[in-house]
Amino acid sequence: MELCDIVQTLVFGEVIAEGTPDIIQNDPQVIEAYLGTEVET
Repeated sequence: MELCDIVQTLVFGEVIAEGTPDIIQNDPQVIEAYLGTEVET
């Protein structure tokens, strides 16, 4: 993240987010795509 000015995030070949590393790290779509969602019990 420190090497890039702009980051594109792909899911199945489709761009879901583009921006600075700070924006990408906090983007809810990126978080859900790469980490999933919490499961409520």
